Amino acid sequence: MKTPSLLPVDILLPENTPLEGGARFVRLPTREALESFWAAHRATLPYAARGVAYGPYQVYLREDEWVFAPTKATLVRTVTRWDQVGIVCRWYDWASDEPNDHASFFRELPPDELQGRTPETYRGWWVLDNLPDGTSDSDWFEGAVDEVSDPALPLAEVLARLQAQTFDAWKHAERDVWLMDAGDVDQHLVYRREHEAEEAAIARFGLPPEGPGGVWG
Repeated sequence: MKTPSLLPVDILLPENTPLEGGARFVRLPTREALESFWAAHRATLPYAARGVAYGPYQVYLREDEWVFAPTKATLVRTVTRWDQVGIVCRWYDWASDEPNDHASFFRELPPDELQGRTPETYRGWWVLDNLPDGTSDSDWFEGAVDEVSDPALPLAEVLARLQAQTFDAWKHAERDVWLMDAGDVDQHLVYRREHEAEEAAIARFGLPPEGPGGVWG
């Protein structure tokens, strides 16, 4: 498979330096390093992204690279290098571009499924273009986007909403980056401590026998 010429991971971020919106990029190769950083910044940077090995090439972060941020939107903007790669947000005018489909939607959908939408109030939605790695708008949101359908919203508000939705969609997706809130990072540290303790015990006492409890049951 051919690797795209430029990906977000190719755009270097300065390490442990405040970035736009207050985000920070750091390399944390050990559990101890993560615990130390987290203890110092959990209160102000409660959202995190961790790079993990996935697929034939990395797109957003390399292994053990982390980004921490004060908001979901800032985290996504930093991890994706949103402005640097040129992600574009535009209004898709469904009613004007595909009037037959727009009319059919209201003609065929039962009234109780319209959720208050009318042909006048639901004419289109905001979409994202020029996404990294040739990703489509639908795949970007894992097929679960909550459409932003108000054309009068300020662009900054639209971007913040779609970036926060990106966080929510990616939080449980399989990608080369894991997105976490503070509780997730806490649980991740608990898991790593327990895993390291188990590995140390196995190295010292040998593999536990099969069955409930093992040698420590």
